[in-house]
Amino acid sequence: MRLRRRIDLERTDAAVAALTLPPAVWKTCAWEPRDVIDLGLRQWLRCARRGPA
Repeated sequence: MRLRRRIDLERTDAAVAALTLPPAVWKTCAWEPRDVIDLGLRQWLRCARRGPA
């Protein structure tokens, strides 16, 4: 049986909130609208912290 490490949700939320995408990301990938992409990335990171079901 594999033991799972507890995830510190406050620490994860703080890291996601502090995330800033460098300008180079937007130069290489012209995703629009940027605010929607940024929000979606943050939501995905919050979901991904839970790991596989």
